[in-house]
Amino acid sequence: HFVYVTSANRSESGATRVRFDLAYFYVGERAEQEAAEREDEVRNGYYIVNDNPRLRTLSLADEGEVEYIPSSQCCELQTGDIDAWVEAVLATNPTDYPGTTVPWWFTVEGGEITRIEQQYLP
Repeated sequence: HFVYVTSANRSESGATRVRFDLAYFYVGERAEQEAAEREDEVRNGYYIVNDNPRLRTLSLADEGEVEYIPSSQCCELQTGDIDAWVEAVLATNPTDYPGTTVPWWFTVEGGEITRIEQQYLP
């Protein structure tokens, strides 16, 4: 799922819940079609549709994985630490994770987020 993370919270037991805005990421012919329907144009080879203002919240799996692009590097994904990612989203500890400033891909299994991957946008 293509998402924009808005916030997270961590309970006293350490369980983390992530709040996000679900959007759609299109490329190729589908991107052209979606842009044309909105009287817009595709830029940089992709088109993002975010028409629904509803925010969603899911739990982060205990063994969740994250891949991100460190702020000091561009543009390859690196294996990261899920706790550092959460700290970036919570804005409680400086990290090189972009947190809520970039879009992410979530893999959801059994109602929990099990994998998080940053989407690079030129």
